[in-house]
Amino acid sequence: MSSVFSAGPRRDLHSHIARLCVLSEDLRIEIGGLNATQIDEMDELGRKARSLYFLRRSMGTLFEFAGAIARIEALPEFSIVKDGFGPMASRHWAKSVRFFHNNQSRIARLRHHVGGHFGQQAAEHAIDTFGSTECGCIERAFYSDEGIDLRLCFSQVIAATAYGVNVGGPSTIKSGRDSGYRTLLSYRHAMRAVGCIVACYLWDRFGR
Repeated sequence: MSSVFSAGPRRDLHSHIARLCVLSEDLRIEIGGLNATQIDEMDELGRKARSLYFLRRSMGTLFEFAGAIARIEALPEFSIVKDGFGPMASRHWAKSVRFFHNNQSRIARLRHHVGGHFGQQAAEHAIDTFGSTECGCIERAFYSDEGIDLRLCFSQVIAATAYGVNVGGPSTIKSGRDSGYRTLLSYRHAMRAVGCIVACYLWDRFGR
């Protein structure tokens, strides 16, 4: 690893590449959690609740990824890597850079309101937006001297409503799932961008 990500003259370049690699694998895990048919240990509130959580969490990762793409693109040393891109890699890289530049404000808005952490403003948006169609419930698993084991199923309605407000969609849990397409599109561009760097720069360095 010290030879692949050397800390010599290319230290800045290699640290940026290392960050993008970690973020891309974080996204892979989050999108996997969003789309998995069943994860028993995580589905106490149902698949929709788990999918919405990973969708929201991926917004935090995408926010970091968009910033990382912009920084490495502006790095003079990155020309060393881009010089090794063929026509296809150059095309994919340019599209990914353009995509994250054009969607940065939307990703930032989602990250700040519902991405990973659920802020006060998101909660206010949700309760201000509730209509007559949103329903929720509480489930009590058991009650003992040690306390109550509760399932706050309605919390997912709050989170989905806040998410729907920020993507401009309907305030239902379904809006969170439907908006997954745009997240998957972001994920595709992220993986393509990192794939360009891996195929055209890191691959040979690992093979030495």
